[in-house]
Amino acid sequence: MDESRIPARRALPGRILKRELDARGWSQKELAEIIGRPEQVISEIVNGIKQITPETAIEFSRAFGTSAEFWNNLEANYQLWRAQKSSDGDSISRRAKLFQLVPVSELKRKGWLPDTKDTDELEKCYLDLMGISSVELTPKCVVCKRQSTTKDGSVLPEVIWIKRVEQLISVQNLKKFNVDEFKASIPNLLELSSNMNGVSQVPEFLLNNGIHFALVPHLNNTTIDGAFFWFNKSPVIALSLRYDRIDSFWFTLMHEIAHLFAGHKGNLIETIYDRDEKVKGNEAVADKMAMNWLIEKGAYGSFLAHQGQKFSRKSIMAFAEQINRHPGIVLGRLQNDRHVPWRNLKGLLKKVKSYFVDSYDKPILSRG
Repeated sequence: MDESRIPARRALPGRILKRELDARGWSQKELAEIIGRPEQVISEIVNGIKQITPETAIEFSRAFGTSAEFWNNLEANYQLWRAQKSSDGDSISRRAKLFQLVPVSELKRKGWLPDTKDTDELEKCYLDLMGISSVELTPKCVVCKRQSTTKDGSVLPEVIWIKRVEQLISVQNLKKFNVDEFKASIPNLLELSSNMNGVSQVPEFLLNNGIHFALVPHLNNTTIDGAFFWFNKSPVIALSLRYDRIDSFWFTLMHEIAHLFAGHKGNLIETIYDRDEKVKGNEAVADKMAMNWLIEKGAYGSFLAHQGQKFSRKSIMAFAEQINRHPGIVLGRLQNDRHVPWRNLKGLLKKVKSYFVDSYDKPILSRG
């Protein structure tokens, strides 16, 4: 049946039953006697209190000379009509579309959307988060982002991640950013990389220098490690801590800072991985700057020449102390350059998330 032509009202099965009784001149008591049922059962069916069961449908078919399917379908169609009339069909359709387009369950688990079954509230919160007027829209985001390129993913989760960053940093009050002052402060920032306690001081350091900062976990189907972009004329640096390691934290941080120093404006997120040659070039520039900041090129070259192919825990720790860096940063560089296997000396790669209990996926406010 064409759904646009569904009758406004279905006939109550009891009314059809009463017509059949009237046509034959039978009373409810007589029908009850014919089929061997209490008179009350017939009365309740006539008055819409009791439904026609498959067993009763068979008994009516034998009494009236009709098919059992006639009575069974009559009841089923009436109950379906009642259910359609009472259900919130529009709400279900909207909720289905939202779940189809958006990773709602994941966003609820993370607390980015409320854990509610109210479609209006859920949809409104998502639209507010994204700054859009329809769930079918995807806002435009221009960012520099560091991420893996080893597998495919989805654009929308990346944009949602950026919008979550914007949501968290929107409460931060910053002084006006001065690039020259920040450049002069980089040695002070790098001093924090000598020990684990230094990582917890990074957020306030950046905020006090006029840079928005947020730590936001990545979403499924994304491999984003960090991003740099502008928000209300202030620079933003965000990290996901996807790799919970001291070397990844510092390299990703300095990589995003390099984009700021190099004047990279970012690119529109249109594909999950940017393969544009200009984008690749900018990422390579940021990589090189980050490497040289963390381990000066000449010092690193001398270390490699002196050690040859033998890198022990002792030699790595000694070099790290010499350049005032955490030994995990040195090991990470050696592993990246294939001088040390990834499985070796993992004890030096300390985890950093525990140092951000009060700021991971939460608004960070400066105490300065």
